[in-house]
Amino acid sequence: MEPRYKKADARKLARPYAKAAFELAARKGTTADWEKKLGLLAEALEAQDQNALLHNPRLRPDKLKEIMAPVLDKLDMDGEQKNLVNLLIDNQKLGLLRDVFNAFVDRRKQVEKVQDVTVVSAIALTEMQVDKIKDMLKQKYGITPEMKLEVDVSLIGGVRIIMGDTVIDNSIKGQLERMEAHLKGPQNPKF
Repeated sequence: MEPRYKKADARKLARPYAKAAFELAARKGTTADWEKKLGLLAEALEAQDQNALLHNPRLRPDKLKEIMAPVLDKLDMDGEQKNLVNLLIDNQKLGLLRDVFNAFVDRRKQVEKVQDVTVVSAIALTEMQVDKIKDMLKQKYGITPEMKLEVDVSLIGGVRIIMGDTVIDNSIKGQLERMEAHLKGPQNPKF
């Protein structure tokens, strides 16, 4: 029977598995294949009643491997990918598969300098505008942006780009707010 983990503990416990899997996949040039199959397996486990399967005190690791074997075959997992899943089962950590997948993706993004970027605009952007923003971010920050697009009509015009803690606000609303703050001057002037 697998223990239940707090979210922070689950992420911490998943990292070594993800690191080992990523390093193996990177050496072999199969990171895309690993990422796809780990993601599909995580989805499949979440679609099933994971609690009944993983937290059943009568279900021994060898029986769980037997149950999982056809699923792994259907996903066309290679021997090393199956070994990772079986290792998770042996260590009673198959329930961490989503966290292993997320840590694997995070590691790939870090190595490939991929950055999650949210672009908020007043109207839907054209493909050409999106490409210009991607090129600008690549040149200025040396990253490969993985973009999520959102529309917020309150921006009036322009865009707001959010990359982690960095916000580039070139929206009309943002410009108006900065102008208003400048015109008001310091809130608590010191004499």
